[in-house]
Amino acid sequence: MDVTVSKIERTLDNDVVVTVDWSATVVVGGDSASVYGTKNFTRDENSPTLVPFADLTEDTVVGWLSLDKDLEVRLLKQISERGAPTKESSLPWVKGVTETM
Repeated sequence: MDVTVSKIERTLDNDVVVTVDWSATVVVGGDSASVYGTKNFTRDENSPTLVPFADLTEDTVVGWLSLDKDLEVRLLKQISERGAPTKESSLPWVKGVTETM
């Protein structure tokens, strides 16, 4: 699973990261499944030592995300179910618009 950070929002007065936008992607053969999210942060007395913004690495920030341990499994399931759908998404009052899952 590849996790990337697409945006970091920080305060300008003290370089504290307040929001991180991220995505996670799994690729199997030529098929992929992705999810994206946003994580908000608030510093308090229990926060770890502040890492200066200029010293942050993507690995450090990804480590802050605390992603669900089953995320990769769920993304792999999305890929496998495309070949044998087990669900369908539609609105009964809209004809011809159906998406299998």
